[in-house]
Amino acid sequence: MGVIRVTVRGHVAKYFPLEQERFDFPAERPLTALELLRALNVDPLLIMGVSVNGAKQPKDAVINLGDEVLFFSPPAGG
Repeated sequence: MGVIRVTVRGHVAKYFPLEQERFDFPAERPLTALELLRALNVDPLLIMGVSVNGAKQPKDAVINLGDEVLFFSPPAGG
C-alpha cells in the first residue's frame, strides 16, 4: 500500500474529503485521475485541470503511488 499526494486548488476544495486542500490518499495500485476523483466522490466535470508531478496531464493520466497530483477548477466569479 502507498499514497498519492493530493492538492486541490479553487472553489472545488469544498467537494473533497473534509474540504481539505492537501491530503494523502491511500492506494493499493496506480489510478487514473478519473478513478481517483471517483474514489473521492468528486464529479470529474468540476475539475478543469490535472497536474501530476508538476506536469499538466489529461484526466485519464495514470497517477502512480508516491506521485503528487494537483486538481484545479475554473475560476469563479462574474
